[in-house]
Amino acid sequence: LMMSYSLAEEFPDLSDRFTRLSHADPEFAAQLASFYAVDAQIMTLNGGDAPTVLTDLTTQRLRLKESLYRQLLNK
Repeated sequence: LMMSYSLAEEFPDLSDRFTRLSHADPEFAAQLASFYAVDAQIMTLNGGDAPTVLTDLTTQRLRLKESLYRQLLNK
C-alpha cells in the first residue's frame, strides 16, 4: 500500500518557507497544488491496474518535487 505524504514533513527544516511561499508566490503555490494532485492520482492507482500511467505520474511527481525543493532553497 502506497502512502501519501506531505512535502513539509519530508523537508521539516523548510516548513516555514513552505508556508510563506504557498501564500506569497503564485507559481510555487500552483506547482505545489499540482504536486498534490498528481500524488492523489497515484494513490488512486494503488492497485497496479495502470502501470504506465502510474510510472508517468510518479515521474511527474518527482519532477515537481525537485522543482519545489529548488525553489524552497532559492527564494
